[in-house]
Amino acid sequence: MAQGQFKDGNVACALRYLGQACRISVKRRFEATFNGGDGQIANLHPSMTGIWNGRATGHERGMEVMFGEMSIIDFIMASPTMIILVICSIVTVGFSVERILYFQSTSHDTKGFMTALADHLKRGDLNGALVYCQRSNSPIGRIMAQGLTHMNRSRDELSQRLDTAIDLETVEMERNIGVLGTMSNIAPLLGLFGTVVGIIRAFADIARTGSGGGAVVAMGVSEALMTTAAGIIVAVIATVAFNFFVRRIRTRTAHLEDAREAFFSLWGSVQRKRQTAAKRQAQPNQAQQQVAQDADALSEVLS
Repeated sequence: MAQGQFKDGNVACALRYLGQACRISVKRRFEATFNGGDGQIANLHPSMTGIWNGRATGHERGMEVMFGEMSIIDFIMASPTMIILVICSIVTVGFSVERILYFQSTSHDTKGFMTALADHLKRGDLNGALVYCQRSNSPIGRIMAQGLTHMNRSRDELSQRLDTAIDLETVEMERNIGVLGTMSNIAPLLGLFGTVVGIIRAFADIARTGSGGGAVVAMGVSEALMTTAAGIIVAVIATVAFNFFVRRIRTRTAHLEDAREAFFSLWGSVQRKRQTAAKRQAQPNQAQQQVAQDADALSEVLS
C-alpha cells in the first residue's frame, strides 16, 4: 500500500502511514515483551504507561514526559544534586544582593568630598574637618579621619597609617566576594555530577525493566539534563556578579589611593603654614633677645 502511495506521489500520506505502522509495531513488541500483550506495559512509571496507552492530555504529555507525575518541586526534591544547586543559587543571589546594598549605602563622591575637606583645612579648621569625615558613612571618610587624627606625625608614619586604613576598607569591600567566586567554579561541576547521576539512574532503569525504550530512560535523562542546565545557570549568575564586584572594588580602591595622594598635598600645605607661623612667632622673640643683649653690652661698657 505504501508503495502505491509513493507511486502516486502522495509522499506525506505514505510517511504518515509508515509512522503509524512503526508505532503499532513497537507497541506490540513492548506489550509482548513485558506482559504477553494484555494492552498494558508493566514495570514502568504510571505516568509513562498512561502516555503510551494514549490516556494523557496534551499538557500532561508535555510535562509528564519530562517529570512524570511529579511537579517541578517534587522533581527537585527527588534529586539530591538539584537540592544542592538550589541552595547554591539562593546563596549566590543572597550574597549578590547584600554586596549591591553595601556598595550603594557606602557610595560617595570622592572629588566633592576632598574639595570640602580642603576647604576646612585651608581655613585651619581641623576640628571641623575631622567632624566632617566622621559624619560621612563611606570608606573615604573613615580613611581621611585616620589621616587627620595622626596629622602631627611624620610623612612615613602617616603614609603607613593611611595604607593600613585602605587595606581594611578593601577587605570589607571584598567580604563575601570569595563565595561568589566559589559558586561560579563549583556549580558546573555539580551540574556535571548530576548528569552522571542521571545517566546512572537511566541505566539502572534499563537493567530493572530489561529494555532500553525511551519511556524507561526518560526520568534519568531528564534529571541529567536538568542538573546540567541548573549548574550552568548558577555558574553564569555567580560569574557575572563576581566580575562586576571585582571591577567595582578596583575602581573604588583606585579612588581611595588617589584621595590619599591628595591628602598628602593638603598635609604638606598645612605643615608649611605651621612652619611659617612658627617662624613669625620666633622673629619677635629673637629681636627682643638681641635688644636685651645689646643693652647688657652697653651697660658693661659704661660701667
